[in-house]
Amino acid sequence: MTDEERSTTTSEETSTETTSSTQEVRTTTIGEPVEIKNGLRMTVSNPRLVDSYTINGEEVTPKKGNVLGILTFKLQNTNESAQALPSMEAPSVRTEEGKYGLITGVGEKWEMFTSTDIDPVSSKSMKGVFEVPKSARYSGGLAVQLSYSISGEKRTIRWKR
Repeated sequence: MTDEERSTTTSEETSTETTSSTQEVRTTTIGEPVEIKNGLRMTVSNPRLVDSYTINGEEVTPKKGNVLGILTFKLQNTNESAQALPSMEAPSVRTEEGKYGLITGVGEKWEMFTSTDIDPVSSKSMKGVFEVPKSARYSGGLAVQLSYSISGEKRTIRWKR
């Protein structure tokens, strides 16, 4: 990508990159809320790696050499009226080794989480579970990525450690 195709603005906590395909990419740190639209904010927090996790009463264990990454996704509506979320893709975890999606059983919960309106001045949260290599624990490039669209414009948020 050339300098003409990308412009970067940096502040203390967040950087924004706009590409030639009009995709906005915002980068911030895990734990920091990011405004999605009109007082609707999302925060990714509480990252941890575990050897097993219970989903719907069933214990889930990763393949040999992997661990489960658990993150909390919180949506907060600060407006006085209910808000619908924009069209969102499922989040992914990216490490130096690759890209990892939500594990089976959690993807369906994500769809329910993002398909219902958020009541006025309220919040809701859910756990995201990803299977990642054990080496992700030491990965300096660990990031959580979420893409969504508003008025046909694709936007991406990356939360990094």
